Amino acid sequence: AKVPVTVITGFLGSGKTTLLNRILREQHGKRIAVIENEFGEVGIDSHLVEQAERTTETIVEMNNGCICCTLRGDFIEGMQKVLKDVRDRGSRLDGVLIETTGMADPSPIASTFFLDKFMRENYRLDSILGVCDTKHLLAQLEAQRDKSCVNEASEQVAFSDRLLLTKTDLCTEDEIASVLQRLKHVNPFAKVLPMNLKDLETPIPVEELCDVRAFSLDRALEFDSTFLDNQDDHTHDPAIKAFGVKLRGALNQDRLNYFFGEVLKRYPKEMYRMKGILDVSGIEERYIFHAVNCHFGGMPQGAWPSESRESRAVFIGRGIDHEWLVSRLRLCFEKPQVGTIESNLKPVHG
Repeated sequence: AKVPVTVITGFLGSGKTTLLNRILREQHGKRIAVIENEFGEVGIDSHLVEQAERTTETIVEMNNGCICCTLRGDFIEGMQKVLKDVRDRGSRLDGVLIETTGMADPSPIASTFFLDKFMRENYRLDSILGVCDTKHLLAQLEAQRDKSCVNEASEQVAFSDRLLLTKTDLCTEDEIASVLQRLKHVNPFAKVLPMNLKDLETPIPVEELCDVRAFSLDRALEFDSTFLDNQDDHTHDPAIKAFGVKLRGALNQDRLNYFFGEVLKRYPKEMYRMKGILDVSGIEERYIFHAVNCHFGGMPQGAWPSESRESRAVFIGRGIDHEWLVSRLRLCFEKPQVGTIESNLKPVHG
C-alpha cells in the first residue's frame, strides 16, 4: 500500500517543533517518519537524536518506532532512501510528516506526488496541515501588505486541508470564535483542530493528522454547507478568497479540460487550490478533481448517492476574477442553454 504523507506548513513560533517532537516521543502505536528539510527551522530535540551519526541523510529510529530524518539535497532521492532504509529493517511506515520551512507555499513538495513516478507509486499525498498560532492569527491575516506582496498567513490557510490551532490556552473563547469564523471565510473546506500543545496529559491525536485522506473521494468536498449561502457577507475583503459553485446539468469533458487549462494559464501562481465533484457527460461515476497550484489531478471515483447529480467546486486564490470564472464555467455544460450555476457571490443562470 502507498504510504500516506502529510505536508506541514507553519510560521516560526507556530508550534511545529513542539508538535513534531511530541509525535516522535509519545506512544501512539504508529510508525511515523518525520522528515525535516535542511532549510526548515524545526529543531528536533537533540536528546532524542543524539545517538545519531551525522551523515548526509540522517535516519534515526526513535524509542516509539517512529523515525526522524533530515534531508539534504534532492527531496525525491531522500524519500527513496527513507523507504529503502525502513524496508531494509524489515519494518513498515504508517505515515510520513514532512516539515516545510516557514514559507506558506507547500506546492513544490506537493507537486512531486503528482509528477514523479516513484513518488506516485510509493507515497500518497494525504493532506496539507497548516499549524497556526491562534493568538496572533487574526493580526497576521489582516496585516497590510504592499500590493505586490502576498499575505503569507492567508496563503497558508488557503493551501491547507487541515488547520491546527495552537496556543488556544492563551485565548479567550470569543477570540477563538473570531478566528474560527474568519478561517471559514478564507478556506471553507479545511477542518480546524484546536490544540493545546502544552497539555502533556492529552496525547496528540495522531489519527487526526495522518492518513485522513483529505485528497480522497470521501473528503473531496466536505466543506461547510452554509458557505454557499453567504452571498452578502463581505465584511472582510482580502485579496485571497474562496469561491464556491454548484452546477446543475451535465458537463462536457473536452470543454472542462479546456476550462482548467485556461484557468491554470491565467492564474499559474494565484490559484492556490481547486477541488470538486463533477457530473461529466458519458461518465457514470462522480468525477473528482483537485489541484495544488498548477498541479492537477482528477479521476472518476464512486457512484452518485442519488438521482440528482449536482456538481460542486471550490476555488481558492488571490485576485481571481470570479465573474470570468463563472462565464468560462458556463461554456462547459453539455447544453449551455439549460445548465445553471449558483455561486456564493450571487446566483448565475446559464
